[in-house]
Amino acid sequence: MTLEHRRQIVHLLFGVALLVTGALYGLETLTALLVAAFALGLLAIAAWSMGFRPNLVRICLETFERNTARFPGQGALMFVTGALFLALFSGSLAFTLAVLAILSFGDGFATLAGVAGKHKLWFNPSKTWEGLVAFFCAGAIAAAFFVPLQAAAFYAAFLSVIEAVGLPADDNILIPVAAVVMRSLVGG
Repeated sequence: MTLEHRRQIVHLLFGVALLVTGALYGLETLTALLVAAFALGLLAIAAWSMGFRPNLVRICLETFERNTARFPGQGALMFVTGALFLALFSGSLAFTLAVLAILSFGDGFATLAGVAGKHKLWFNPSKTWEGLVAFFCAGAIAAAFFVPLQAAAFYAAFLSVIEAVGLPADDNILIPVAAVVMRSLVGG
């Protein structure tokens, strides 16, 4: 199993944990959990930077962290940051959960399908049509558990294009921010 496969499995599992937490306990509990995860993440990164390197953390970083990360735990912290932004600014539990579902399943499946894909996007040759379609399908299906199918498909389509363009920002932040901005523009 490749590093990207391992990373996306963790991405999906963490997303499912957030979705279950939000669905069962509400937006306030989800937000509190994300604030706690954000604070613990910052503490862990600070401790690591000061030389405190427990074996469990070292093993997790070696197993799941890309070697292009600018700091240890970057991927996880960006996911938590994006989810926290979404929980704080989306304005609704259903929308928060729908976008978290798109982020978790859409992005996760896009990477898994995209790595195996053979048809490069004309506007971003580092991405594939297989990844874009996988993002849309997995994201729309997952989001439809929380919002009407039409809204799920709209946001999954919009966010799949945002992810595929390959802007120079972490997609775990970019996707939630783009969703909140789009929601404020189209209403609802």
